[in-house]
Amino acid sequence: MISLTAVSLIRAVRVSISRRAQKFANEARLPSTDPPADDALSTTAASSTSSSSLSSPSSGAHEKPTSDPAGHVDAPHAESLVVVVGTEATAERLAGLLLMESAGAQERGGTDGEREHGSESGLTAEQVRVEPVIRLTWPQELAPLDAALARIARGEMDWLLLLSRTAVEFLVARCAARGVPEQALAGMRLACVGSGTAEAAEEKGLRPSWVPSAATGAALVEEALASGIFRDQRVFVPRSAIGDDEMLEPLRTQVAELHLVSAYENRPQPIDEAVWLRYAQWESGPVVAFLSSSAVTALWSGLPLSVQEQLARSARWLAIGPSTAETMQQVHWPPRAVAEPPGLESLAALIKREFAT
Repeated sequence: MISLTAVSLIRAVRVSISRRAQKFANEARLPSTDPPADDALSTTAASSTSSSSLSSPSSGAHEKPTSDPAGHVDAPHAESLVVVVGTEATAERLAGLLLMESAGAQERGGTDGEREHGSESGLTAEQVRVEPVIRLTWPQELAPLDAALARIARGEMDWLLLLSRTAVEFLVARCAARGVPEQALAGMRLACVGSGTAEAAEEKGLRPSWVPSAATGAALVEEALASGIFRDQRVFVPRSAIGDDEMLEPLRTQVAELHLVSAYENRPQPIDEAVWLRYAQWESGPVVAFLSSSAVTALWSGLPLSVQEQLARSARWLAIGPSTAETMQQVHWPPRAVAEPPGLESLAALIKREFAT
């Protein structure tokens, strides 16, 4: 149960939400009726209880830094900093987890230093920055998804393969909007790419039948082929519009049908170069935690080469899971550590350990 002090902290940091973050928050909602295709869908139903922190690109802490004649940015604050990169809802949920320990220190009546600066491995709101670099939306064309859901309602699919928490959220929301009976999804066998996705499915009343030993697409395909679990089966995969279909292609050698449908889109958001330059020059070197592979790609592609390279030299990178870590390696931002098992709680613990050392 969350203490009253913890609740007070969350309410307090919500007051500091930036204009840009507020814009995202207003757009992000779980549809209860059939929404237009450009409505955003929150990555988690828990976003309504998450901390909306925190300093942001349009707040005073992120004002565009001034330069001296030599072109140097004003020396950033020496205090440790963590930057959470992903969608707004998921990033703020992680930020809320990070702030809980500081709230606990206040509840226990910690020292003045603890109350002001957080406990040894806890963080204050001033130290946590949320950077929403992608926005999740419905695909521009919903007809293919609706047609697939109609087939599910008629019992024409055997397996449901879910590759992310986001896929769970969008699929369940669209089923509700289109009146697909709950028992239609519940009646299918369910495979999830990892424990985080399986947990999200269980929260929606779905019971996973199979989860591979490692939370990566490669492990899923390898183990599925070795076990023959999808042999002669009709498999439905709701995934991102930019999903790696090629990764799943080997499954076609065994399945009766592999039906891949776009259930959502990852739309990159504008990247403030000045903000990230300030992070890159942060005296103590920022901890930057990525919440998805698409977040890595969105940030990397939105920054000029000079800032990419400065961040590569200064940032301490962390990844929520192996797939995200693989993408980070590809853009030459190798993670110091990867959450194990993949998920927000594990990543929060990893960040706290990073600050405690």
